[in-house]
Amino acid sequence: MVLSAHGGGVMRDILRDLYYGNYTAFERTYTQESEQSKVLGIVVDLEEKLRNVLSEEQRALFKQYDDAVADLASVSNADSFVEGYQLGVNLILAAFPEHTDMLKQILTGTDLGGNNQ
Repeated sequence: MVLSAHGGGVMRDILRDLYYGNYTAFERTYTQESEQSKVLGIVVDLEEKLRNVLSEEQRALFKQYDDAVADLASVSNADSFVEGYQLGVNLILAAFPEHTDMLKQILTGTDLGGNNQ
C-alpha cells in the first residue's frame, strides 16, 4: 500500500478545502421535519416569550447570558471537532496495523527516525 501526499483525488480536495476554509462541518441545512428544526423552533418560541416579559435591563442581561452560552457552544464544538478528527485518524491507524509506522510518518510529516521532513 502506498499513500502519497502528492496524489490527487477526493481526500486531497477535502483537505485543501479544509485548509483554505472552504469546508465547514457545522454549516448544515435541516428539513422542517428534522429533530433539529423542531427543537430550534421551541427554543426560538421560548426566547421570544421570555424577551416579551423582561424589562430592558433584564433583556440586556439575558443578551449577555445568550452570548456567553453561544461562546461556550463554540468552544465545545471546536473540542468535539478535534476529538472527532483524532478518533478518525486513530481508526485509520487501527484499520491498517501493518502500515502504522508508515501512516504515522505521513500524518506527522516525519521520517521513520522521527525527524521532520
